[in-house]
Amino acid sequence: MSKSGEVVFKTSKSILWKNLKIRRIWDEKNKTLIYLSYSTKETADSAKHSMTTVPLWGNPAWDQLNQPDTPQ
Repeated sequence: MSKSGEVVFKTSKSILWKNLKIRRIWDEKNKTLIYLSYSTKETADSAKHSMTTVPLWGNPAWDQLNQPDTPQ
């Protein structure tokens, strides 16, 4: 995954080229997933956005992230 993340959801909200997108970003330093949702108009720079984080601490995924890589 790149630093700018990846688009995990995209839909058109109207015939006026307004799109809703959800982007997932991995914060390696804090081992946290960030989900950013934003709405854009393709013809204007008026964007609305919302952000949430999913900390992995205390989750089974946390243990997997902290396991040393095993040679194959």
